[in-house]
Amino acid sequence: MPQNPTENRHSFKYRTTLPSRTLAVTSGKGGVGKTCCALNLAITLASQDKRVCLIDADIGLANVNIMLGLTPRFTLEHFLNGEVALEGTLMDGPKDLKIIPAASGFVHCVDWDVRQQQQLISGLASLEDRFDYLIVDTAAGISPSVLHFVMATQLAVLVITPEPTSLTDAFSALKSLKRRGYKRTPQVLVNMAPDARTAGKVYRRFSAAVAKYLEMETEMFGSVWRDATISNAVARQVPVTIDYPLAASSHSFVKLSRRLTQIYEQTPGKKPAFTSYWRFLVNQQKDNAKPTFTIPNTQTREQRQSPPNSPDQSDHPWLTTRKALKRFLLNDNVSIEQIQELSALCLDRLAARAPEVANDLTIRLLQQTQSDNLTTRQQIQMKEYLRYLLDNNPHPLPKTIEQNTYDASTFGKQHKLLEKLREQGEEESLSHLLETIKLASLVDS
Repeated sequence: MPQNPTENRHSFKYRTTLPSRTLAVTSGKGGVGKTCCALNLAITLASQDKRVCLIDADIGLANVNIMLGLTPRFTLEHFLNGEVALEGTLMDGPKDLKIIPAASGFVHCVDWDVRQQQQLISGLASLEDRFDYLIVDTAAGISPSVLHFVMATQLAVLVITPEPTSLTDAFSALKSLKRRGYKRTPQVLVNMAPDARTAGKVYRRFSAAVAKYLEMETEMFGSVWRDATISNAVARQVPVTIDYPLAASSHSFVKLSRRLTQIYEQTPGKKPAFTSYWRFLVNQQKDNAKPTFTIPNTQTREQRQSPPNSPDQSDHPWLTTRKALKRFLLNDNVSIEQIQELSALCLDRLAARAPEVANDLTIRLLQQTQSDNLTTRQQIQMKEYLRYLLDNNPHPLPKTIEQNTYDASTFGKQHKLLEKLREQGEEESLSHLLETIKLASLVDS
């Protein structure tokens, strides 16, 4: 270790005293300036005497090195293939920023095999010891790799713009995270807003929609105004914080860095779980054995020999089974597939013993299922099955079913909705179109 660490603070072998803070910068769609925000925020932190590593996890595009005008000699692909050590993939960026570039077009890393994941775990563990901040620039969208990186980091920054398509895709990204059990509060960064007033309005409308339809809380991370200096800097392949350090956009990233420090200081003592998350996924793949639960037999000999209808035996087995089942369902190692298999088994058994009760339960489940939560295949299967029921049901539908009423508070006036429908082509899905109109009406109101 150097005698004066400040003189060589960016030596890769120098260890920090605290584990790194991890951050994922993501977006629902491309073209919202996600990579530009991640890069300039990383440079701003590095200029404040912080040891920062920017991980380009946008495997399909790898925009970080392009925005810097750098050509990496080795990429994540070489590291995962065992051709080079992790130190060999690091590139030097502005202000001593370290960058791990992604492999352009290397989409096969989305589903890494166990060997590659194990290499990744070892590499990330070393990064957590050597940097103050690990900033992950994810790909846009809701692919499994994107969701994994967001779940693995301590903090998620969701980049949106005032455009309705940006808002609807960001809404879908949060919905996907909620399905995976995401419990943390996403930070929302409004980019490309003309001024602070518009940025605040966009965030308030977006957060209102998220709270209303997803029941999720969000916080405003900040905003970056639309500035000609950013476009000029991107064209020159020089970050705006380097090319125009006194511009309003550069000052925005300074405020974002202060906000980031404030967020982490408000949650002291929270252990980073970046490497632990990926290690858990690898161990989950290795462990093919399904968790099981057993019903302990705590009955006395007299209770076991008592008649079946004895009051002593009526409740005890059910209480024991329910407790064991609850422990099973609350076990973090239990996968969604295992819960799904258990639920289907219970429903099948219920249908065999009490068909009417099973039908009522199925109807209640369908009533709580939104159509946009179903995949295209599931929607087709649902439509085909409903058509089969209508064609083969000799009894007409009951007339007591309430007619659907138009929700003007959500979609605006009906004539505007009809105009929007006429403008769309047949390839546009109805659920996505309605979601776009819904959020657009919130932004414009």
